[in-house]
Amino acid sequence: MKTVRTLLLNPVCLVACLSFADELPRNAWTPPIDGLSTRLITDRDVYEEGQYVWAFLDVRNSTGQPMDVAYEYQPEKRLRILTADGKALKPRKAPPEENLRTKTAPPGKHTCLTVFYLCGNQYAYFEPLKPGDYRVVWGAEPGQSANGTRFAPSAEATFRVMRMPKDLDREAPAPGPPMTNPASVPWGETKGGLRTRVRADTGTFVDGKPIAIIFEIENVSDRVLYYHVPQIFENGRAKVLDGSGKPVRYTGGSVQTKNPLCSLKPGETARLAEGDLSKSYCVCGPGTYSIEWPGQRAWGATNIEGWGEAEPADSDIPATNRFVFKVASTNARIDPREKALRVLIQHLPPKWEIETSAPVCNLDRPGAQWSRVPAQRYLLQLENPGENVTKEEAHLASICLFITLSRAVEEPWESDESVPPTEYIGFGPYGHLYLAAVPEKALKQWPTIREDLKEWLQIRDPAAIRWSEPVDGFSIGIEVPASPIIFEPVKDWSGPPLIIRKKDASGRETGMRSNAGGRWPETSVLNVYLSNLTEKTIFWSADGEVWTISFFGPPNVMPVHWPGGRPMPCHGPISLGPGEQHCLQVPLRGSLRIWPLVPPGEYTVMVSYDPKWSLDTVIGNGNESIHPYDVPGFWKGVIETPRIAIQVKHP
Repeated sequence: MKTVRTLLLNPVCLVACLSFADELPRNAWTPPIDGLSTRLITDRDVYEEGQYVWAFLDVRNSTGQPMDVAYEYQPEKRLRILTADGKALKPRKAPPEENLRTKTAPPGKHTCLTVFYLCGNQYAYFEPLKPGDYRVVWGAEPGQSANGTRFAPSAEATFRVMRMPKDLDREAPAPGPPMTNPASVPWGETKGGLRTRVRADTGTFVDGKPIAIIFEIENVSDRVLYYHVPQIFENGRAKVLDGSGKPVRYTGGSVQTKNPLCSLKPGETARLAEGDLSKSYCVCGPGTYSIEWPGQRAWGATNIEGWGEAEPADSDIPATNRFVFKVASTNARIDPREKALRVLIQHLPPKWEIETSAPVCNLDRPGAQWSRVPAQRYLLQLENPGENVTKEEAHLASICLFITLSRAVEEPWESDESVPPTEYIGFGPYGHLYLAAVPEKALKQWPTIREDLKEWLQIRDPAAIRWSEPVDGFSIGIEVPASPIIFEPVKDWSGPPLIIRKKDASGRETGMRSNAGGRWPETSVLNVYLSNLTEKTIFWSADGEVWTISFFGPPNVMPVHWPGGRPMPCHGPISLGPGEQHCLQVPLRGSLRIWPLVPPGEYTVMVSYDPKWSLDTVIGNGNESIHPYDVPGFWKGVIETPRIAIQVKHP
């Protein structure tokens, strides 16, 4: 006989027992009650104001028998968000009536009961959250039961919402000036009393930042017209071209959408769609781009509940204008998973395409046997798998891989056809790579897929990264280059002499001398890795002023007053979530385009991090002055990598 349990909670008792200051370990299970444990996990522990907030409700069956667990299909009635002072926030809508469902938890397995969309847009349970500390709890009133059985333990989690300082990237170009007069953007051709256009609030965007595009429709007739909301960003319907006229790759995958019928009065304008173009098209790197939409044919009168016997006949939606915009280069940090997408698109063999969607939720399982981590899924498949090949058959020949920001751990999940088992391949500058079994059909078309992915994504031998001892849960590592680093002497040097220090093998200064010049090419970089070993998000600085390369070895070649190599400047605190790792590429040449001549040979290199400069940074003046890096969780210690040996050679 199956046992049925439901997950219940008494929020009043919870707040009485736990103050908000209490630490709640992430991913921790409640003590088992009659063989059943629960956990509630938010997809981040720290959110920037405006980010979507998600939470997963899991159960774990530690008995030897299957167990039916009851839960609500409409969970708002049992979901609570509490502020730091214990005040419960009011949900957007009234809780629904009891609506219990059951899910079988296999013995010894983890099962996800449901996912909560706590806040974000109009479909979330709660209004957008203001900065502050919060506790999310799930449960029911005490004494409630289902089929006379005991209830499973309650679950809870804590998180923080922060208002991050803005506009700190001083070296990055600002977005273009706003288009204060939208009427200056032309409309497309009028058809059947309707016309459309595509526009933006600016003509220049910054690489790595959202590209907000707006589609509008206007009724220029003298009567009410109807139209079905079309697909524009979805399924590659928009036409996006780069500056050379080459189509920009659509990466959003196949999407089903609701297409409600809308009315438009004479002279009325409405928005057909708006969104971030970079989430569905790979607008990769600086340049000039254009976008237009070809329109949509009318559906005709259809019988749909809510309009009586039949909907009014809709109209064709005409094509839009062609909108041209620019993307400017920037030093701002781009998500490593976005960088990985650009690398994959650059190297994909002919006839292969890539499908991915920017993760709405920060967490995903990079395979059936792994824990949730910050992840993104990519699907590689043939553009034209052949004649008479169904979508299902084409999908069987596709290649699934994940790139994550932290290493997942194995967990005993119940089987889920939507998540394939994967193999952990390794770690590189773009994150951790997981690869599902490559189908035989795909392997015949692309036999070197595994080796190619490791090369393109620069998967490293773990022994090649030398890590420092952790300091307060933070560690930095430096990668031993697999090949010599190139230094290019300048032929026929005619510039002024460059004065450098002379030092002996022990580092003692022995005098000064002049030297001819040369340069480190852009490819001469050191990969430095940051690792958060704690269960809380920490913040760090990528400002060039806080990172220093120390370059040793006879003959010493450090110029007088040379501050050391610096990473590309990127101002503002950067988050590093629990367990996450990040790669920072530090160019050897620093700010100097011309260096003293570096003779071939072996040198010793070390990278150090001291955030004092960032902590002393002040923006504004008077009463408006702020310390932009003084945010909760900012790591304030000093740390350095181990010293490594590198080989330098000339071309």
